[in-house]
Amino acid sequence: MTISFHKHGSSHKHDSLHKHDSSHHDDSHQNPAVDSEILAAMDGLETAEDFLNFFEIEYDVRLVQIKHIQLLRMYQKLLPSGEPGFDQHKRALCVAYNQLARGRELAFEASGCQTCSSDCGD
Repeated sequence: MTISFHKHGSSHKHDSLHKHDSSHHDDSHQNPAVDSEILAAMDGLETAEDFLNFFEIEYDVRLVQIKHIQLLRMYQKLLPSGEPGFDQHKRALCVAYNQLARGRELAFEASGCQTCSSDCGD
């Protein structure tokens, strides 16, 4: 699965919280077969809002509009290695969103360009 960083063009200009209708998901994601079906459904998710809605995480629309790339990057970094299941995906996204909501962002390491000797076009 790849995580897309599409800019979500929304005309919403409010600071409301988005609440997701949880009627389409059930708690059967504990079953590995159901887990794989749910994870396969994630392939169509593109925006941060798509992921938050899919995992039924309440969020501030304005914050996500501003920090959608940081949210998806942090979410991806927080996923455990291997093939994480539904619960691990949801937990990673919750942690990432809550960290951003508290003003905490990932500190990325400097790129390898500082030690690279290539003349790729400085």
